[in-house]
Amino acid sequence: MKKIRGGVFLRKFLLLSIATLTISHLVGAQEYQLESPDKQLSVSINIADSISFSIDYKDISTVDINGISLELDGGDVLGVSSKVKSKTEVRVKELIEAPLSTKSSIITDEYNALTLTFEGHYALEFRVYNHGCAYRYITSKKK
Repeated sequence: MKKIRGGVFLRKFLLLSIATLTISHLVGAQEYQLESPDKQLSVSINIADSISFSIDYKDISTVDINGISLELDGGDVLGVSSKVKSKTEVRVKELIEAPLSTKSSIITDEYNALTLTFEGHYALEFRVYNHGCAYRYITSKKK
């Protein structure tokens, strides 16, 4: 009888341990969403051991990018084991006067942006337009 109780206890303990590890791993990952102004294009950003993102157009997955990072001259690598300190969301709609001759002298610049600021003095900005998206690293690190 004691062996059976011990076996049941051990199984429950193992199941609880596995569930706790799984949950703690999932909690460690952070996910952010950003949509284009017309809501046709969406970007899902996942921050875990590495930074990845996916792009959907009209709810159809079109692009999956894993492990975006930036290696600096000094050997520092941005985007690996990153910890988000803050996030900022901005909606932009502005008119820009075209510097060169085009069909129109005024260009509409409209996008939604998400800036994730990380520990280590850098940030990652995503911009989603109605017809595309972009990302860039921003750092205040000195050489």
